[in-house]
Amino acid sequence: MQKHYDVAVTEKEVRLDDTALFWYHDFAAQILLFKTTLRLSATLPVSTVSKVNGNITRAGAQMQFKRAFFNGGFTVHYWPSFTYYFNRFTTTVSGTPLTHSALTNRVIVEVPIISRLSFNLDLGYTFASTHKSPFASETPPIKGKYAFGAELGYEVSDHLNARLGVSQADSFTKEGRYEILAFDPYMSQAYLALDVSF
Repeated sequence: MQKHYDVAVTEKEVRLDDTALFWYHDFAAQILLFKTTLRLSATLPVSTVSKVNGNITRAGAQMQFKRAFFNGGFTVHYWPSFTYYFNRFTTTVSGTPLTHSALTNRVIVEVPIISRLSFNLDLGYTFASTHKSPFASETPPIKGKYAFGAELGYEVSDHLNARLGVSQADSFTKEGRYEILAFDPYMSQAYLALDVSF
């Protein structure tokens, strides 16, 4: 297995991620006590990665299923979701959009500290597949990725949340019945995020 890096794996840098725009719709009906939500999304290409790859926006739709357990001193959220990106990646030949699907299972433990301040632990696993390019002879394999993180969340107002955290993602390459760990320090990050709602 070969891994190629644009920079040394020990090098650290600060990057601005794409700005994400979301629209949510909560359904009144529940499925097996799971709250169901439709999320439509698009991104603004402010990141270095998008500029290098020529991405204008990543449009997608996600169905979320949420259920909370152990409401009390802390809350455990189970949060499976299915996401479909209409143009998550493009071909290197003509730039034809390629659709991309992802099935994610997440468990989030939320611990309130004081009013408006909480501590969250997040553990998830994602199966992802990019649909076949018109120029490819084989369909890309389904890939899996573990991710976990910890963050502090502060509700600044009814429309503004601030999050400070760290996360680690480990990519697994599927080889038949086996998973080959391709640990990549590049996937370790500390982040500061602002969520604005209207």
